[in-house]
Amino acid sequence: MAQYVFTMNKVSKTVPPKRQILKDVSLSFFPGAKISTVHGQMRRVGDRYVIAMFHPAAALHQAALKPDILADFAKLPELLKQARAGLGKSAPIIKGKVDEKPGDDPKQLSMF
Repeated sequence: MAQYVFTMNKVSKTVPPKRQILKDVSLSFFPGAKISTVHGQMRRVGDRYVIAMFHPAAALHQAALKPDILADFAKLPELLKQARAGLGKSAPIIKGKVDEKPGDDPKQLSMF
């Protein structure tokens, strides 16, 4: 697996007659890697950690990807903890007033 990430910034695509299908999109990928095999995995590239993920909208076009996407997102907290430990950092501290009252039970919204 390549030890670098290939990045393209501000990619645009226009098709006749003047129909713009992409505008200022940024893409990053591991050369030679297939997202179907590397999704949900974390790799260290230089002084950064990179986690390959399907775009959540992929499940709208390919319903079979939904379980993989949900499983990958469920892994994120642990992968971020590992990355922070590898970098010698802790979780960010949120300063300021929190509007939650004691007893409020926050609920994670679903992507689907």
